[in-house]
Amino acid sequence: MKKNYLSLLAFIAFSTLANAQITTIDFTDPSYDEANVQTDLNNHADWNSQSWYANGSNNRIGILKANYKVASLNTAIKNAAVGQIVSVKAQIQLGQNSEAFMEAESFVLMAFQATNAVTGSNNTNRDGVILKSSNAAGNEVSLGYQGAGGFSTNPAISQAAKDVYEVLMEITIGTDAASTVVKSRLKNLASNETSAVGSSIGINTTIYSALTGSTGAYLFFYTFNPFQGMAGTDYNINNIFVNKIEFGTTNNPSLGTAKYNAFEFTMFPNPVHETLFVSTEEPLEKVEIFNILGKLVLIQKNESNQMNVSSLSGGVYFAKLTSKNGVSTRKFIKN
Repeated sequence: MKKNYLSLLAFIAFSTLANAQITTIDFTDPSYDEANVQTDLNNHADWNSQSWYANGSNNRIGILKANYKVASLNTAIKNAAVGQIVSVKAQIQLGQNSEAFMEAESFVLMAFQATNAVTGSNNTNRDGVILKSSNAAGNEVSLGYQGAGGFSTNPAISQAAKDVYEVLMEITIGTDAASTVVKSRLKNLASNETSAVGSSIGINTTIYSALTGSTGAYLFFYTFNPFQGMAGTDYNINNIFVNKIEFGTTNNPSLGTAKYNAFEFTMFPNPVHETLFVSTEEPLEKVEIFNILGKLVLIQKNESNQMNVSSLSGGVYFAKLTSKNGVSTRKFIKN
């Protein structure tokens, strides 16, 4: 196939991604011991919720037999830069150890939405993972993905040694919603049994805009249908508990670097002073240049081998190449 060459006239300076900002909530703060908060988590300044409560003596929050109810943090993650990872790690306990799983249960969604509202959440305006179980699927506890994409194989572990499960989700911010990558993993904290990593490319455009913009996206927990019973019989598991939450942005992924380029290309030299060549065997439809904040700063919709970028300031940029076979993105530095 024919090779395409792009040249970019450049002026260069190096800039780094923002520092990590991870917040930990372990429910040991005395505010979770307040009587009105233990009755209704909505009375806590950090939360907007329905039917959830604080269990301060055990350092956790929980919900008792209430379906389709939200507990949303009032602190948003905002201004996430291209290349950063939005990370959420939560410890979730599915009832007491004596409460067995039944045939098939979807327990709780851990996800982002564009507001901290407790109503109005649906498949079109949220992005996250569902902790669920299935006896029919080999007695598994697994994670399903709910958002713009989907895991090719759901991360899963056995139901043995039922205890507290650690759910880790990392969203690597791309130049747009379609190139953003979600990865997730499940771990049993008692047995240390750990699932494979589930991966999906593409997130909800509303959530992408919220995470990268100034308004922000809100982490929330949402009970699906663990308490509605089968054939009129209640499920065995009566409570869902969240024991610890760590969330925020970081530059250091725990689940590996996202690699979801649709095709290969090379750029040279990098760093570059005047001309950056991009070589690929793909017939390109367009090339877009984004700054580190994810803003489109330059676009070329033909196969010309030159692109004048002299109007750009120095820094780190991302070249996004689009062909009929998909999208590939790579970082370059101007100096």
